[in-house]
Parts: sequence; structure tokens; C-alpha cells
Amino acid sequence: MAIEKHERIRGICMLIVCIFFLSFQFNLNFVIASSDTKKVLVLQSYHRGHEWSDCEGNAIVETLSDSDMKVETYLEHMDWKRHPDDKNLEQLYERFQYKFSNKKLDLIMTTDDAALKFVLNHRGRLFPGVPVVFCGVMKQDAEILLDGQRNVTGIYQVMDPEGTLYVAKK
Repeated sequence: MAIEKHERIRGICMLIVCIFFLSFQFNLNFVIASSDTKKVLVLQSYHRGHEWSDCEGNAIVETLSDSDMKVETYLEHMDWKRHPDDKNLEQLYERFQYKFSNKKLDLIMTTDDAALKFVLNHRGRLFPGVPVVFCGVMKQDAEILLDGQRNVTGIYQVMDPEGTLYVAKK
């Protein structure tokens, strides 16, 4: 079951990477042939040890590592489930200002609402012009967060209560 879930998440991550290249109309051959190492920040809303979040993060990192691109990945966690407050956000902002102020990121990937909201709120100061790919955000929430934003794409989270109950009964 865990392997199936990991493979499904890995497939979703590959789809996200493909959407990124298609949405921003990059020439994939140029990107793959480029000798430049691409710097990708993966910001997760939750903490290391949160099973779903770990699966997402591992799948994204593995997908990028297995690609033909040279990728340097920065995997960061917001720990939002345990610390959903302004102090956490302020400390995260300061830490990112310290860690990324002299790094030119090529892409930011976010998992779940808190990470997307943080990146969009601070992208102008911390990551100007860096494209964002998100996953794990409900469509209605994403539409509100994305209003007026540019260079952002992703995959919506879809709730499937009937499908979940069907699988649970098996």
C-alpha cells in the first residue's frame, strides 16, 4: 500500500514538473542540455515525519533527481500543523532571507495551502520573478490565493469521499 501511494505521488510530481515546463513554454531540450544546475526550493507546509508530507517531498526530490537535468534541491518544512502562528512565519521569513538571499532559484514547488500562501506573500521580496508550482491546494482556495499572481501553476487537490470509502471497505 505504501509503495502504491509513493508511486502515485511520484507520478503526480512528474506531472507537475511537466506542467511547469509546458505552462511557462520552456524549451525542454534547452533545459536538459543546459550545463547550468537548476536550483529548486521545495517548501512543504508540514513537518518532517508527517507521513503524507514526507511522501510528497521524497517523490518530488526523487523525480527531480531521476530527470536528465542537473538539479540542486532545497527541501524545507514550515511545521505549520504544530506551529500555525505569526511567529513561525516571521522566523521562516528571516531564515529564508538568510539562506536564499544570494541564491538564484529557478523554481519553487509548494505542497499544501500554507506553503503556497507563504511563498506568494513573500515572493516579491524573497524570490522575485521565480516561478511557482503548487500541489495539494483545493481549487476554490487556490483561486483566491492566485488572484493577480503570475508565473504560478499547479495541480488542485480533489476530495473523493466515495472513492475513499470504497477503498476503505476493501
